[in-house]
Amino acid sequence: MDIARGRLVQERWFSLIRWLLALGFFLQIRPETELPRFVEANAGVLLVAFVVYTLIVTIAAATRTAWTPGLAYTTAALDALFAAAVAAQWSELVLNPGLVGVGAAAVGIGARRFPIYDTFGYALLIELAMLAAHFAIYHHVAMGQFDMLVVTSFAMLPVLARAVTLSPNPDEEGAQVRELAGKASNALLALPSENQSTADELFPPAASALATYSDSQLAGVVIQTSEDQVDLYTVSDGQDTKERLAVPAPDQLAARLLAISQPTVLTRRDDLTTRGLPDQYPTRLDSLVATPLRSLSNRGATLFAANKKGGVYLPEDQILAAILGSEVSRLKLAHDFAVDTSQALLAAADALLAAADAKRPGSKAQAEESARFAIAIARELGWSDKALEELGLAALLHDVGEIAVPDALLDKADQLTPEEFEIVKQHPRIAARIIDPLNRSKVVLDAIYAHHERWDGRGYPSGLTAEEIPEGARILSLAHAMDAMLSPRPYRPPIAPADALQELILGSGTQFDPSAVQAFLAVLKREGEAFLQRRETSGAIS
Repeated sequence: MDIARGRLVQERWFSLIRWLLALGFFLQIRPETELPRFVEANAGVLLVAFVVYTLIVTIAAATRTAWTPGLAYTTAALDALFAAAVAAQWSELVLNPGLVGVGAAAVGIGARRFPIYDTFGYALLIELAMLAAHFAIYHHVAMGQFDMLVVTSFAMLPVLARAVTLSPNPDEEGAQVRELAGKASNALLALPSENQSTADELFPPAASALATYSDSQLAGVVIQTSEDQVDLYTVSDGQDTKERLAVPAPDQLAARLLAISQPTVLTRRDDLTTRGLPDQYPTRLDSLVATPLRSLSNRGATLFAANKKGGVYLPEDQILAAILGSEVSRLKLAHDFAVDTSQALLAAADALLAAADAKRPGSKAQAEESARFAIAIARELGWSDKALEELGLAALLHDVGEIAVPDALLDKADQLTPEEFEIVKQHPRIAARIIDPLNRSKVVLDAIYAHHERWDGRGYPSGLTAEEIPEGARILSLAHAMDAMLSPRPYRPPIAPADALQELILGSGTQFDPSAVQAFLAVLKREGEAFLQRRETSGAIS
């Protein structure tokens, strides 16, 4: 229970004790003879004032959902004043164990926060014990000055007890923080990854997580995607739906949700009529917690949950919604940025391939064949779809560094001199420098930079060995070599597929990664020799 709710429960029990106390005051007089005198005296004014005060506090405690520190301090001060006034007015007339009950209940609820029945029993036992002791000693229950001093001291205990209640309990506060952290962690784990964060993939799990960890009947996301279109994702009883709504009127709940700018709790007092929402929504919601999904739409987007089961939404529910909403916004923006970046990179790749093809006609087709081989090998090795896409992009761009190599060296029919070969060996470094400003993927950069490394360490540009070479580069090295053997060169005609495969097998464990060779052979066994025939269409990265 949070501190504000604890104060409210405490105040409701104090109100009950105040009513018992007022009744006790009234029963100490003989109404048939003393009531007129009592009403005319100051004591009558005091009793009436106390009854009116008790009535006001009772109504407030019954209608509120929390009890603020200001209210608690105010009622504490008034209780103390009434107790002092009672001690002064009726020190010889009034047997007032009710004041002892006030003090005992204050200690029980405020300092220890016993369950309700324990608190009542605790107060009753103290009261009965004091009465029994008084009767055992004096053989009557009339109150003397010493007794009034004891009772008045107990009457001051509500001030102390409320001070304890108003001060945060470190253990309880720590438990609340740990509970909230656990809920938030579990809710975040229920969300998909960045590459699966389209609206349809992200919003239903987010709504479901908020419904689960805020203990709500239903939850959803409302987002305005255009001037005349609003999408509403709803999760209720484990079922998720998507509805396309017309733009709601300003007084409708959907419009009010879209306008929310900070984590908010709404109740029936805020008129939660669901006019304009789908049929799975009740006519009116009892309560609602909502948080904006910032930056997802300039017209508004909100994550919400409604109808908390067995209670009202507390501050921790607002915090949970805010944490979840922030992560939903981050995931959606990251996904959109990655998609936009990927599309921009593909456009840049097309431009680079066109430039390379203009310099050396046929180079684009060769790059596409290398990509086709590389993707087939990586898929056989169990790579994910996203990783396959990145490797295909690397294969398309792996030789763009040859733009900086003189044509005379690339087309030379004779063997290159050592000096000339050193120039050609720079093309992976050049390609990596060209791609680096456009690229966010380490797979792409590593594969391009190291695709001329060899398993035995005799490759370039860094002389890496075996598994020191990134796996993407090892796959691309084999794919590039296979395409090169099957393609004509200035110094030789294309090699026959059977001879190229024999070279590939001979190079396993020296030039090529043995696992990549085995994967390629598995692809050929399944696809047949036709797999080695050049395709006429593009699109190798799909």
